[in-house]
Amino acid sequence: MPSSFTGKVAVVTGAARGIGAGVAREYVRRGGRVALLGLEPDELKSLAAELGDAAAWWEADVRDTAAVQSAVDAAADRFGRIDHVLANAGIAAYGTVRQIDPGAFERVVDVNLNGVFRTLRAAAPHVIATKGYVLVVSSLA
Repeated sequence: MPSSFTGKVAVVTGAARGIGAGVAREYVRRGGRVALLGLEPDELKSLAAELGDAAAWWEADVRDTAAVQSAVDAAADRFGRIDHVLANAGIAAYGTVRQIDPGAFERVVDVNLNGVFRTLRAAAPHVIATKGYVLVVSSLA
């Protein structure tokens, strides 16, 4: 199967499991290389080992601007480019306005909204240079 991902590089946040890990696997299967970003080093390391030389991982919290910038820049240095970004990191806290802890709600907003901003801001110069593409995965939570 010919692939549009051959020679391309994707940055995936929330890459340790679920949608992020699934996208990373398929991207590599179709000839691309992936930078795996997330907060679960054991899972990221395991996924990178599974994917081989086409993958590398960085522990980065999307709530930390400097950590995201550092990881994205390191990925660009490692692979020589960034073509695609999947801003996928997300969390949920459940309850009504009266039930949910305000700190938990603020954390959800920081990860799910501000984390996307931080990811795209860090990756923008790289993606602009390659005329690439960004995709944001979002939750109704």
